[in-house]
Amino acid sequence: MKRHLFLLIGQSNMAGFGPLEQVKPIRDPRIEVLRNGSFIEATEPLHQDHNRNGIGLGMSFAKVLADHWVTDRIGLIPCAVSGTAIKRWVPGADLYQRALRKTQQALPLGTLRGVLWLQGEADAATQKTAAKHALLFEKMVHNLRNDLGDAHLPFISGGLGDFLAKFRPCRRFDLINQHYQQANLTNYAFVSSVGLNHMGDGVHFDSPSLRTLGERFAQTYLTLTLTT
Repeated sequence: MKRHLFLLIGQSNMAGFGPLEQVKPIRDPRIEVLRNGSFIEATEPLHQDHNRNGIGLGMSFAKVLADHWVTDRIGLIPCAVSGTAIKRWVPGADLYQRALRKTQQALPLGTLRGVLWLQGEADAATQKTAAKHALLFEKMVHNLRNDLGDAHLPFISGGLGDFLAKFRPCRRFDLINQHYQQANLTNYAFVSSVGLNHMGDGVHFDSPSLRTLGERFAQTYLTLTLTT
């Protein structure tokens, strides 16, 4: 039985703050999560960076792929950290190095098939911070692929929620999304979050939206890898 590995990185919307009681749990022995250097059957919350962790997009993403591959396992490597700006995800920075170490630790246990990225709220305050984000993002993708030994590793970015238009600290989220859509990268795709809802705080996706977003990531991944 093969194990397909996926690295999950970004900030709180990748980690997932969705209330556990809002959706039906996903339980499938084919879906696993890296814990202390080993893969175990995954349960939510996948991430353990914050006391608000709950539903994220990882489980619904993995469920679609598990049903696609049927007999194989999906190994999730959760490395997102809430509230983090992209400067902590560039080569040499703490979270980049941590994600790299964890992924390298997992490589003997499966085949790395892709990276999922959902981040940008922390860099969306002004046009200047959004422009800097654009420069650092593509550098991060290139370096992460090189460091993981796969120049063609599929990389998928998720869009920031449209509801951020009403959240002043993230007023230039549109520039972040625009760059994600237009990024000059190969084996890359953007996943829209249009139509999804926040959980009442104006910043974080609610649980049903995270289920939908994970499914969108999965369908985008399958489309990308079947056509490249």
